[in-house]
Amino acid sequence: MSSRIAKQSTAVATPAGVRRRPPDRRPAWDDEEERRYPSSDGRPMAQSKLQGTELTQAYYTLARHYRDRPDVEVCPDVLVYYREGADFEGSLAPDVMVAFGVRKDRRRRTYKVWQEGRPPDWVLEVVSKKTYREDTEPDRKQRVYSRMGVREVWLFDPDGEFIRPRLQGLHLAGAGYRPLPRIEVPQARLALHSPVLDLQFHARGDTLRIWDPQAGRYLRTIDESEEELEAAEQGWRKAEQARRKAEQGWREEQQARREEQRGRLEAERHLQRERQTRVRAEQELEALRQRLAAQEGQADAAGA
Repeated sequence: MSSRIAKQSTAVATPAGVRRRPPDRRPAWDDEEERRYPSSDGRPMAQSKLQGTELTQAYYTLARHYRDRPDVEVCPDVLVYYREGADFEGSLAPDVMVAFGVRKDRRRRTYKVWQEGRPPDWVLEVVSKKTYREDTEPDRKQRVYSRMGVREVWLFDPDGEFIRPRLQGLHLAGAGYRPLPRIEVPQARLALHSPVLDLQFHARGDTLRIWDPQAGRYLRTIDESEEELEAAEQGWRKAEQARRKAEQGWREEQQARREEQRGRLEAERHLQRERQTRVRAEQELEALRQRLAAQEGQADAAGA
């Protein structure tokens, strides 16, 4: 999508008609490495919201797919420098790139082929009205990619206006690229398989979906991941409410048991007091009987 390709050295000749941003537009960095190899040429990543959405979704989906692979780097719109010492010259920026056998670096600003020891293995260009010729014509960007050794170049036109078919996959064959064959799948009318990634790419209208044949499902997009996260949060909230309800029920049960225990203790104390009162009454009655018996005995003795 972004038409970022600069003048190249004799090692990789500049294809005719390929534009580049003048050097005075490059950002100024304090770091010497950044000054020599800027990470931005000042061009926007997307020409429209739709193209930006598809670029972002493709990057996120692939980055999430390879998140546990420390030897796989997935980058969005990163300048690829393929000749050391070329400054801003000799660089281009695929919309999305995947490179195997390189260290994953979250702070990566550029991709320097001579440092990594290999070019990207797979690139995606989301074409636009301004860049579709540069992205699709064999003697422009594709010539650079082929000389670099990029194994696959993919093109997607979310508008469906600039290339036919709107999804194309190209594999490196000799000095140029040949189209990958379409495959028949029930999920989409237009689908292709990437041997490099071992993934299928399905064009579903203006949306590009990525199918994992090993898992038998689509890779999650940003929206689906957010929905999954929201569903998980809702599940957590429901579980938390259930836990609090159960905890409240447990506290109420404990309170009821304590009240029951207090009532039982009080009843036992009351019964104990009644027993003590009855014992004292029986003792007093026995003492009274004894006094009466003694008095009767004294009276009988006096009458005799």
